[in-house]
Amino acid sequence: MNAIPFDTLKLARGLEAAGMSPAMANGSAEALALAMKDADCATKADVTLVQTELKGEIGALRSEVKADIAALRAEVKSDIVALRTELKHDMVALRTELKSDMSTLRTELKNDMFALQTELKGDIATLRGDMDLRFTQQDAKFDAFRASVKSEFAAVHASFELLRRDMTIKLGGMIFLAAGLMIAAMRLIPPPH
Repeated sequence: MNAIPFDTLKLARGLEAAGMSPAMANGSAEALALAMKDADCATKADVTLVQTELKGEIGALRSEVKADIAALRAEVKSDIVALRTELKHDMVALRTELKSDMSTLRTELKNDMFALQTELKGDIATLRGDMDLRFTQQDAKFDAFRASVKSEFAAVHASFELLRRDMTIKLGGMIFLAAGLMIAAMRLIPPPH
């Protein structure tokens, strides 16, 4: 790998043209050249050599992976056949066992459902009676609350009417006072000659 050739004079002139002082432009160009001098950059030949090496390694790896895949495929096929046979036997045994359990469960569920249905009918009748009583009580409470709210609204409305009347009287008095003050002020100010 080689260092990159770099024209410091051209860079310095470009920096001066952009408005940098000559001393700063030369210093910047020299610092950049020094930094790039030790840079280790790849050439086209280096890239081609690495590319050729990688192609060879990839080809070898591809052959190795294909062989591993073929061996794994054969092993998996054999395991699948063995598992399929085992699963068929297990499924037959499970089906027989489940049918027996389902029959027993069906009978138990029917008996439990009948007992629960009878119990629920009694509970519903009791609950219906309790709910009717509670609704009657709530209706009475609601009617009392409605009457209370109506009387409070009537009291608030009467208070607002009194407040409106008082405000009207006060506003009229303020207007009368303001008119009186204006007339007094006009009398005190001498007329222009």
